[in-house]
This record gives sequence, structure tokens and C-alpha cells, in this order.
Amino acid sequence: MLLANTDGVYLGHPGHDPLLAELDRRRAVVFVHPSQLPAPSVPGLPPFAADFLLDTTRAAANLVLHGVPCATPT
Repeated sequence: MLLANTDGVYLGHPGHDPLLAELDRRRAVVFVHPSQLPAPSVPGLPPFAADFLLDTTRAAANLVLHGVPCATPT
């Protein structure tokens, strides 16, 4: 399991390249779990209602924007 972000640094950030390369080398399948958003939550709205969805979506978008799916052979 990987968190979508750690201290506001999302998956796909170049600092994660060594980890992602090792996961690819091992042909690992990972589960991406939402984390605490690096911004305040919406008052009156529980985090699972919107924040967690945004967190995983942002991680997926960041992976695509940084070309991670294209960098790993299938």
C-alpha cells in the first residue's frame, strides 16, 4: 500500500522515481490509499465525502502528468 501523498508530496513526484522503478522491477501491484490532504478540510463535510476522493484523483493525475505509466514497460 502506498499513500496518495506524504506531507503534501504526491505519487508521481520525481523523488518517488527510485521507489516506482523498484516496484516495477518486482512487478508489484500496489493499492493507493488516500491520506490527509495538505490543506484544511471543508467545514461540516467529513473527509471521506470529498477529500479522500480528491486525494487519490490528484495522485493519479500527478502520475500521468509525470509520465510514470509510460516510463514502465508492460
